[in-house]
Amino acid sequence: MSYPKDMQDIQDEIYEWQSETFPNATLDSILEHMTRELAELKGAIKEGQPIDDIASEIADVQLLLFHLASKLALNIESQTMHKFITNKSRKWGKADAQGVVEHIEEEQK
Repeated sequence: MSYPKDMQDIQDEIYEWQSETFPNATLDSILEHMTRELAELKGAIKEGQPIDDIASEIADVQLLLFHLASKLALNIESQTMHKFITNKSRKWGKADAQGVVEHIEEEQK
């Protein structure tokens, strides 16, 4: 099996299959499925499941992200790089009680 060369090719190939296999998928159904898969991923990590099981759950979430992005006609590769560049330029606060660090909102001048 040969794999596509870049992320957009991967997204397109996955979406072609998803469209054929799940023709009635909506943004809401994809988001609901993603919510369930994120819960499974969180459970797998908390339970200390084998890394292959955790990796499989991560892949499930990523496949759903590709599906959602494609439904919205977004190129996930360019959107990811754009957001990464934005995040690198931001200032970041301290971790909250759950360990989450958010960016600091800058005042509009």
